Amino acid sequence: MKRSTPTMAIALIMAAGAAFGQTAKDLPVVRYDGQQVVRVTHKTGEELARALELTESIWSERVGRGPVDLQMSAENVALLRAEGIEVEVLVDDLQADVEREQAEIAARQAARARGGDAVEYDNYYPFDDHVTFINQLVNERPDLASVSSIGQTLQGRDIWTVNATGPGDASDRPQVAINSMIHAREWITPPATAYLMESLIRGYDSDPRVRNLMDTVDWYITPIFNADGYVYAWSTERYWRKNRRNNGGGSFGVDLNRNFDVDWGGNGASNDPNSDVYHGPAPASEPETQVMVAFLSGLDDLRAHVDTHSYSQLVLHSPGTFAQSVPNEAELAAVAQEMSDAILETNGAFYTPQRGLDLYEAAGTFADWTTSGLSTFGFTIEARPDAGAGLNGFSPPASLILPTAQEIYQSYLVMAEVRTQPLRFVIDSSYYDDFEADESRQIVFSVLDALNTGSDNNVKVFARQGDSGSYTELSASPIGNDMYSATLDAGACDTTVEFYLQAMTSTGTTVDFPINGASAPIVADVTSDVVAYTDNSETDPGWSVSGNASDGQWERGVPDFGDRGDPATDADGSGQCWLTDNVAGNSDVDGGETILTGPALDAPAGSRVGYRYWYNDTSGGEINNDSFRVQVSVDGGAFNTVRTVTTASGSWRADELLEGVDFAATSDLRLRFIADDNDPQNVIEAGVDAIEIIVPGDCSNDCIADVNGDGLLSPTDFTAWINAFNSNAPECDQNNDGACTPADFTAWINNYNTGC
Repeated sequence: MKRSTPTMAIALIMAAGAAFGQTAKDLPVVRYDGQQVVRVTHKTGEELARALELTESIWSERVGRGPVDLQMSAENVALLRAEGIEVEVLVDDLQADVEREQAEIAARQAARARGGDAVEYDNYYPFDDHVTFINQLVNERPDLASVSSIGQTLQGRDIWTVNATGPGDASDRPQVAINSMIHAREWITPPATAYLMESLIRGYDSDPRVRNLMDTVDWYITPIFNADGYVYAWSTERYWRKNRRNNGGGSFGVDLNRNFDVDWGGNGASNDPNSDVYHGPAPASEPETQVMVAFLSGLDDLRAHVDTHSYSQLVLHSPGTFAQSVPNEAELAAVAQEMSDAILETNGAFYTPQRGLDLYEAAGTFADWTTSGLSTFGFTIEARPDAGAGLNGFSPPASLILPTAQEIYQSYLVMAEVRTQPLRFVIDSSYYDDFEADESRQIVFSVLDALNTGSDNNVKVFARQGDSGSYTELSASPIGNDMYSATLDAGACDTTVEFYLQAMTSTGTTVDFPINGASAPIVADVTSDVVAYTDNSETDPGWSVSGNASDGQWERGVPDFGDRGDPATDADGSGQCWLTDNVAGNSDVDGGETILTGPALDAPAGSRVGYRYWYNDTSGGEINNDSFRVQVSVDGGAFNTVRTVTTASGSWRADELLEGVDFAATSDLRLRFIADDNDPQNVIEAGVDAIEIIVPGDCSNDCIADVNGDGLLSPTDFTAWINAFNSNAPECDQNNDGACTPADFTAWINNYNTGC
């Protein structure tokens, strides 16, 4: 196969804009030779003014107090340093970085399988691919979503908006509006809104939280607000920010995020048409601004809005200038904190929640207008990265796309819940995983009022075995911190457990979760699958450590530090896990790979091997050359790689290997986990925990001694019974007296000898 070159990559990217007349022939491609991106820490207004005088483009969202990121020539960087102004180089060669990004996009595009989604979360995509993806989603579920053009851009492109909501009359449902790509160079933002659309539409049937928010909220999502600027950034000028207004005199573009009628023309905006923050000739002078103002003003119950940007990892709220008066500032701050917390819990990334003006003043912004002009809750999210040295803030590696989309998605959901739900019910999805026959499971959940104030009013759980009949009210016991517990009992194999939660607001309104309660409960299947093997890392059943890494080898222990990207706790709460270099300070995997190899395991036909893993790659001298790999051997011989993880999520993740897909049935399955760092400038941390083998059972199998459910009576059933006894699982009860006692061991022997 011929290898893609930067020239080929540029040709591929130019094609994305050809349909709109934005070819290299029409407009010469802007190059960035000799340009750098630097962070200037100015001590006086004069130093800031001097830096701005030498700047080609402002990369920081706002300019004022504190450090500012600027694009300028290497010669001008040298001038600033010679004048005693503090400068840190973030991107040493901007043109080389552009070519690197173009080549990576082209290579991924060439390698991807055809026939899938038009947009996936491993690459950046042009405007027409995003439009195709919107239509894919809407065509899949026209009962849940529709797409319409709410107006046109300056150059006549449609501004497409997706309306997503559950079936039925949505006229009385409160509304939430989300948009991205108001600034053309912020390419990591459309994947965040794409992920929201996909999750709402494709998750409706399977995720009770999503279903609840779709059945109670009318969502309006605009993935690409500044379509003209986005097409131009793909075809001609990668780091273009504004729309494509011809200002005359060779100047183009208005900053749409300075064009709204809220303190328009104030601090943080410019009247210079050449400026990246040019506010335009008048408030809402731009067609794009006018379209959005008209559309959102026409919504009768808009509760919240997010304008999604990059970069710097922030959740900003009004006021954005000292001239603004915001009566609900305290409530805005509380919601911003909730959004930040949701992001942190997703992948371990911290987004600072703060007032916009505490960063820098910026007049005429979109989120300030929705807050002040529409009297709703408006927010600006600044996505990854946090702009450390060596990272291009507007061109982060593709490995950051998915975790960024995932964490921002969680903040969207929390914001919508806080602003639209009379009560917030928080329950982990693991509680409605498949039940085993006759299993008793304790569930834990929270009930919160709108702004995180607890509610102890008549919290109840209603459950039933199977999909018909009446529900039984269960005891919901308060356990502190607005949390409650209840015990669900499964019935016979091949049925379901169905349940819903209920509480009362301080004003006496009864609220169900999911909202339709008994008619649309949470549903979990009851199967005969058996957990035949577990390893929670509290003991060592026979793991070995090898590899050529010079530092950071695997070790078993309690995570102690949680710094530099290593886990702060184990995955399952038992205490210990396997992890790399569990020491404080400058320590991680370096100089090669560290290999963790497990003992022989019995994995019969149909079995599933579950595990939790942690992988974090904090970029230093290189990006994306390191990995976390999972390998399997089924015969004591060669190991085959079945998973390669390069996405540095920095959180515990669950994965599952399937017999028949990832390995063949065997009594000698060995797992191997490998973390590598081939460049010591990166910080690589990994962890493994909560390994289990789940064996499928047959709901028609009445052979009680077949504890692991593999259809055979063998010595492995004795081990399975011991595990059931230690965990008080239903399979322990061999004499059917409803209890798990030592007498069941004798009963198991009798059942085993009787056979099936």
